[in-house]
Amino acid sequence: MDWRDVSITAIAKEQVALIRQCQPEKTPYCLLGWSNAGVIALAMAHELERQGESVAFLGILDTQPHVETYSRDILSDTDEMLAYIRSDRKEDFLRLPEEERVALQRQLRTLSEDERVDYAVRWAKDKQFLSEEEAHSSMEMLKVGYALDKAGALFMRAQANHRIHAPVHAWWSTKTCNAMERGR
Repeated sequence: MDWRDVSITAIAKEQVALIRQCQPEKTPYCLLGWSNAGVIALAMAHELERQGESVAFLGILDTQPHVETYSRDILSDTDEMLAYIRSDRKEDFLRLPEEERVALQRQLRTLSEDERVDYAVRWAKDKQFLSEEEAHSSMEMLKVGYALDKAGALFMRAQANHRIHAPVHAWWSTKTCNAMERGR
């Protein structure tokens, strides 16, 4: 899948079709998703309920879409970039000299989306603002991760007023909770 074509709704529909193929009898479904897959599991619950099916359990683990980043009418390149920098390095990013941040913003504005994502990832790698796992990932995987994060946030924003009937259970790791508290 090309990272520019990532759609949470399309992924959810594909997964629902696979699940219904494996479990065609009408019984309540149980769904669980970790990280970005938590948003996908939510989208799957929406799709199953839209199809008249019942979801008995929806679990999400460490799912934190950047809804607030994509809720603004005008999104600065810096805001978007901050959403993908390791939480324990955001303060370091904000402490960079203003000229460096302005130059980065200016550079990002001149680029197409493809070039902007590539440039931003390389810049963050050079500054060691990515997690160790991300730093060792391929550029294509990092772009898919970026696209999933953005698509998940936009999906959640669009679904804010669409309720599901399934009971939702959410868990966050201590490490994630601490990072969320530091980010406030």
